Amino acid sequence: MPNEPTESGSPATGFPEPPGKDPEDRTHDQDPHHVLNNPATDPDPTEWPDPYDRRPDPRDPGEADEEPFGDDAHPTPGAISTSEPHPDQDIEANPVKPRERDKLDE
Repeated sequence: MPNEPTESGSPATGFPEPPGKDPEDRTHDQDPHHVLNNPATDPDPTEWPDPYDRRPDPRDPGEADEEPFGDDAHPTPGAISTSEPHPDQDIEANPVKPRERDKLDE
């Protein structure tokens, strides 16, 4: 029975580990997630950029000490940002396609 005590008198605990060394044991690594800490050198241009990425704003070519967008309060009309989500996936945007009505007459 699985809930019965073992030979040593203590209850069984979980799945028994196979004997030998675990090839994926990362307990003694300095940084077990070292692969995740390396930023991509060639990011995919089709993906949205990381919100914490410190790239210059493509819509604001001004200097760092100037006001954002220069003398204008807004970016140029029609300027495209790579950080804006697609309207289909933006929860704050108006729906691109109208929702289908329920067909109650059928």
